[in-house]
Amino acid sequence: MFSDPLVAAPQAATPSEGRWSDIQKLQAATELIITVNDAVASPYTFLFADPSALFVLNGSTLAKASASERDLRALVIANASALVTGSRAQFAKGDVRVGVDGAFVAGHKIADVSALVERIERADVREVRLTRSRRRSSMASATATGAAVGVVEKHVQ
Repeated sequence: MFSDPLVAAPQAATPSEGRWSDIQKLQAATELIITVNDAVASPYTFLFADPSALFVLNGSTLAKASASERDLRALVIANASALVTGSRAQFAKGDVRVGVDGAFVAGHKIADVSALVERIERADVREVRLTRSRRRSSMASATATGAAVGVVEKHVQ
């Protein structure tokens, strides 16, 4: 039986390797609800995770692209890892361009990459939940791949 959270609070000092690896297996663009430290849980779009952090799309910065938001979202989701590691590559779709120098729409800079891709340190993650719309398909996918989606507990002392 599966519990709703992928990571949840109260006992272990940090998420276990097994549970964190479940998060690392999530597909880019998965919609999540994440609680960071003692903050109110907030919605995020998952990009990727490495052993030390989650990387998520900053929706408020994305909204600055207005009519080009969909193209900017697609570029960041598809290329987040390259953007975060400082790759000199440029990615473009329509009138949107993203690279290490920032995100541009019709030649005008709307944000730095660091404003589009938010890094959340693993030690700060208290809970990760799939949004209701994605929960069933993501849990079925996790079951099919043998990933144990369950609870990882974290204690704040």
